[in-house]
Amino acid sequence: MRAETSNFIRRFSRVCLSAGIAGGIAFLDSRFAHVNSTTVALMLVLVVLAVATRWGLPESMGASVAGMLCLNYFFLPPVGKWTIADPQNWVALCVFVITAVVASQLSASAKRRTAEANSRRREMERLYVLSRSLMRMDTESPFARQIVSRIAEVFALDRVVFYDRDDDAVYGPGSVDVASMEGPLKESVVGGTSTVINECGATVSPVNLGSVVIGSLALPTESMSGSARRAITQLAAIALDRARGQEAASRAEAARLSEELKSTMLDALAHELKTPLTSIKAAVTAVLGCNSSVPTQTELLQVIDEETDRVTSMVTEAIQVARIEAGQIELRKAPHSMAALVRQVLSLFSGCLESRTVEVQVSESLPPVEADAELVRIVIRQLVDNAAKYSPPASPISIRAMQRGESIVLSVADRGPGISGPDRERIFERFYRGHAGRGPVSGTGMGLAIAREIIRAHNGEIGVESQLGRGSEFHFSLPVARAEAEP
Repeated sequence: MRAETSNFIRRFSRVCLSAGIAGGIAFLDSRFAHVNSTTVALMLVLVVLAVATRWGLPESMGASVAGMLCLNYFFLPPVGKWTIADPQNWVALCVFVITAVVASQLSASAKRRTAEANSRRREMERLYVLSRSLMRMDTESPFARQIVSRIAEVFALDRVVFYDRDDDAVYGPGSVDVASMEGPLKESVVGGTSTVINECGATVSPVNLGSVVIGSLALPTESMSGSARRAITQLAAIALDRARGQEAASRAEAARLSEELKSTMLDALAHELKTPLTSIKAAVTAVLGCNSSVPTQTELLQVIDEETDRVTSMVTEAIQVARIEAGQIELRKAPHSMAALVRQVLSLFSGCLESRTVEVQVSESLPPVEADAELVRIVIRQLVDNAAKYSPPASPISIRAMQRGESIVLSVADRGPGISGPDRERIFERFYRGHAGRGPVSGTGMGLAIAREIIRAHNGEIGVESQLGRGSEFHFSLPVARAEAEP
C-alpha cells in the first residue's frame, strides 16, 4: 500500500509538471514571441509528444488539456477569455485536442512497446545466464538451495523461496521469513495451482516435471513478467531433475565399481582356496582307499572328507556369487534332455540318498531344453540337497517334470516342516536362511540365490509352494529348445 501511494504521488506530480510546462510555453509565446495560434498549436503538440516519450500517457494527457486551455485563453479571440467567438476556431481547437491526444497515445504506446521489448530482452539474457548457471550445480549443498541462490543472484531478487517436496524442506535467503511462506508453498504443491501472497508481494507457482509436482517456487510478483516466471519455474524443475539424475548415476557407478572390486577379490580368494582343498580331498580319498584297520582313524578321515566337500561347495558358491554380481554369467546354451540332467545330478547323491525313496517322474519324451547344462545341474543339485537337508531321513523326495507351453517345468518336493509365509517371500535372497534352517542344518544361505540368478539368466522362473507341516515344493522353468530350421 505504501508503494502504491508513493507511485500515485509521483505520477500526479508529473501530470502537474507537464501541465505547467505546456501552460508556461503558451504564456511566454503570448507575451514575448508574438506568434500566431497555428505556430503555438504545433509547439504545444511537440511538448505533448516530448512528455509522452519521457513519462507516459497520463502526463501527456495533462499537457494536452493544459495546452488546449492556454491556446484558447491566450490566442483564440476573444483573447483573455475562455470563450471562442469564431466557429472556425472551435474546429481548430478540436483538431488540436484530437491531434495532441492521438499523438500522445501513439508516443506512449511506442514507448511502452519499446520498454516491453527491452524488458523481454533483458529477461531472455538473464534466463540464458540462469540456465548456464543451473547446469553447473555441485553436490556440496542441497540442490534446491543452490537453485534459490542462483535465481536471486541472476535476477537481483531478494524474495526467492523454494519448497522441495522430496526433502520436505523450504529454502530461501536469510532476509525472508521462510516460515510464513511455508503454508502457501505446500498448498501450491497439493493443489497444483499458482497463488499470490499479497502480504509479501510474491507469486507462488508449482514446479512441475511432466505431470508430477516436485515442489513450488515463490518469486516477486512485480519484478518480472508471467512468462519469465514460468520459464524460471521450468528451468528449476529441469535443473533439479538433472542434478538428482546425475547424483543417482554417480552413486550407481560408485556402487558398480565397488561391486566389481568385491567380486574380483572374492573370485580370486575362492580360487586360491580351491587349490589346497583339492589336494586335501585327493589325499583323504587315497588314505580311505587303503582300508585302514583303525576305526577311529577311518572315522576321522571320513569327517575330513565330508567337511572338505562342504568347504569346496561353499567356495564354489562364492565363485558363482562373484561372477553373478560382476555380471559375468556366460551361458553356453545347447539342447539338453531334462531327464539326463536329473540322472547326472542324482548320481552325485548316490551315497546321501541311500536311505530315501526318490520318486523321479521325468519322461525321456519331453522336448529338450535350451540351457547351460553345468549351471542347470547346479540348480537341480541345490534343490535336491535342500530337500534332503530339511526333511526327515526316511521321507521320500519327488522329482517331476512337465511341459507347459513353450517351457519345461521341473519341481522337487519334500515332506519337511514347510516354509512360513514371511520366509517364502525372502527365501531367494542372498544370505537369508529361513527359521527352519537356523538350527543344526549347515549352509550359507547362498544356494537359492545363485539358483534364482541362473534361472533368470535363462529367461526362466523359479518359485516355491509350501505348507507348514506338509513339506515344500520348489520349481523352475526353462525354455524349450528351438528346432533347427531345415535347409
